[in-house]
Amino acid sequence: MVVSDSWLRAVNGKPQDKMVTKSEREGLSVRVTAKGKVIF
Repeated sequence: MVVSDSWLRAVNGKPQDKMVTKSEREGLSVRVTAKGKVIF
C-alpha cells in the first residue's frame, strides 16, 4: 500500500472508528489514531 499525500490530507484531523495503520514496502509506517492524529 502506498502512503500518499492525498490520503494523509484526507485522514489528518478527522476522527476514525479505530486506529488505522498503513505501511509501505520500503519500511515507512503511518498510524492514524482514533482522534485523527497522524504518527510516523
